[in-house]
Amino acid sequence: MTHLRDPFLPSSSARPVAVAAALAALSLPAWSGTDAEPPSSPWSIGVLETVMHDSNVFRVQDGAALTPPASRGDWISTTGVTASLDQPIGRERLKAAAELDWNAFRDNKQLNSSAHSLSIEGDWATVDNLSGEIGYSNSAQLYRYNLSETEPSTERNTQTTNAGFVRFHLGGVTRWTFDAIFNGLDLGYSADPYKPRDLRRWDASLGATYQSSADLRLTMSDRYTKGEYPNYTVSGEFPDTVTPDHFTRNDIALGVTLAATGASTLRARVSLAHENHSVIDARSFDAWSADGQWTWTPTGRTQLTLDFLRDNDTGSTESPLFSANADARSRTAISTTVNYELTGKTKLHASATYAHRELDSSFAGNPDSTLRGTDDLWNAGIGFDYLPTRTSRIGCTISRERRRTGGDDISITYPYSATVGSCTGQIAFD
Repeated sequence: MTHLRDPFLPSSSARPVAVAAALAALSLPAWSGTDAEPPSSPWSIGVLETVMHDSNVFRVQDGAALTPPASRGDWISTTGVTASLDQPIGRERLKAAAELDWNAFRDNKQLNSSAHSLSIEGDWATVDNLSGEIGYSNSAQLYRYNLSETEPSTERNTQTTNAGFVRFHLGGVTRWTFDAIFNGLDLGYSADPYKPRDLRRWDASLGATYQSSADLRLTMSDRYTKGEYPNYTVSGEFPDTVTPDHFTRNDIALGVTLAATGASTLRARVSLAHENHSVIDARSFDAWSADGQWTWTPTGRTQLTLDFLRDNDTGSTESPLFSANADARSRTAISTTVNYELTGKTKLHASATYAHRELDSSFAGNPDSTLRGTDDLWNAGIGFDYLPTRTSRIGCTISRERRRTGGDDISITYPYSATVGSCTGQIAFD
């Protein structure tokens, strides 16, 4: 896998909602060519070691001082063990993956902690063009997000995620395919200041897909979402009162997938939504959301991917551009990644992300907040991977992150910058 071994979940970029999906102990990138050897066994176990330097561990405001022994910059090591299974069973398939890490900080020792992720999925099919998948995932990772520009948080905060899904598909011979999808999510934080952002959500959707040709596919879907912020806290009185906020949301979406050429594929979806909250009146509104991806493979060695997303927290779907963030009324993000195969064993990669958030102070304890603010985040990085064998990898990445703010003077956002560099070694046995 080609990704930064950051022990923190990013505050606003480059990761889905902590879903531990398909963690093969060492899976080659999809763009690595067709000459890779197939795995000799459905089982795989592996070990990894990452050494990282982060110039702004807590993502505090530029120029802000931290109270010792907290340190702005730090060296971090991550030691991990991985395991995976991908076993066909007749017409079915069983997939499972697990990873256990230990994060050690040189200076910020209060953050020393373990992290884990695990997932299991079963795929099934029948002779009557009915198929589906069922799965569950659990993860616990350090989470980095400061709530106040004047009081930087340096305590350890763990985000725990439980997610499950059931999907049914009917079709395959005709041009029409029908889908029913059910998802559940339970998201929680260990640090008390973050508890109002705990989230429970489930959704159900019905959809239809029309495949007019091998190059064109159209989709329609209707999704209903129901959930709550169980620990939402209303301030203004003493003591502050915990008043759970319940919400519902309805989405109608249209999508298209177009393989314009043999080297280019475009996927796009747009939806209209109505959202209603029981306590946070400022979040009851009509909204539109969209997501899309363009993949271009001009040569056998080069692949470019461009992603786009516009949505908010309650309506989110799994996306590499999305991470849970209740403070955003909406977020618009665009990201591009370029992978280049320098040799059969050496891969180069570069990425850049821009995210714009529309914010309010609802989760600062004021459900009727009229304060508005915005921030803009830029993140760019380059790196390489060297694969001496099919089951081993050495990779390094360096990235630069910067945020700027605008709108009303609200304390939940502020400018900051950070530079992160890391190197990872992995080896797997199957």
